[in-house]
Amino acid sequence: MTKIQVSHDHASSRSVTMCALLLIPMGVAVEVPSDSVETDHYELGDDPKTTSFTFGAGSGAYGRNIHASRVISLGYDSCTGLENTQVVDANFQFKNEYTDYGGEIDIQATDAFHVGARGGYITESASYLGSTIDDALVDTLFQSVQPETTWSQFYVNPFISVEKDMWGMGLGVVISNNRLWTDTVDYGEHDEGSVYPTGHFRLGDLQKFYLNASMWEGVPIYSGGGLWTVGAGVRPVHWLHLWGGLGGGGPYTKEGLMARANVDLGRHFTLGTNVRFRKDAGSDFGIDPPSEFGASATLTYKILRE
Repeated sequence: MTKIQVSHDHASSRSVTMCALLLIPMGVAVEVPSDSVETDHYELGDDPKTTSFTFGAGSGAYGRNIHASRVISLGYDSCTGLENTQVVDANFQFKNEYTDYGGEIDIQATDAFHVGARGGYITESASYLGSTIDDALVDTLFQSVQPETTWSQFYVNPFISVEKDMWGMGLGVVISNNRLWTDTVDYGEHDEGSVYPTGHFRLGDLQKFYLNASMWEGVPIYSGGGLWTVGAGVRPVHWLHLWGGLGGGGPYTKEGLMARANVDLGRHFTLGTNVRFRKDAGSDFGIDPPSEFGASATLTYKILRE
């Protein structure tokens, strides 16, 4: 039997030549992805549009006041025959602990116009702290005032925005099947659905330094800020975004200091944190008010397109 021997040097040389011939016409089309490229240098073009998906989770606590009133009879006037009545008002105080989850999709439709939606889920548990009247009156007049101590709710927030280089603004509406908490609310209305406007205004360059204010735009909605935030943001380096300011309104009873940090992990991912620093609830809660605070983490994925 005749043995056929192949020269390995000749075969290797021929393989390299064939690969080179195949790759030459593809040279302008082959893209090697690299997440180390700065955000202002993209293979898709000088100014790609983005679709971003953000997911977040957080937790915190706040003080909640629920108001109730009762009308009691003091008897009838002997002269007029009219009934004399008195209104008894009471605030029932709770410490609420929550866990919230949220998401956002933001579609850059044109260079400046964005459209999207936020949504999320909140679970809460309430601990009764006391009331503004003595226990005897509570047992006599307000036996039926028994708010739920655990519950959950969903919310959705469609929005639009215009984002220019030196300014931006957005508008939307948030709809929840249970009340997003803002202040002392009458018993019987405390667990009804709510509809609130949302929005923001920015002045300055997002890539450098800016001032902004927002309303109900946190992701998630409670631990990400609450009813309103106002502050300033800066990018000391291209991959790091820092923000500091105040937050207040709902669900918290008092304004508090807040801080955020977002770190770009390449071109497509951003990891974020948000903290509302611990602070005692309002003076309505007496000498031993509950602490109010919130913290959350987010992950954003960006799709770049022409």
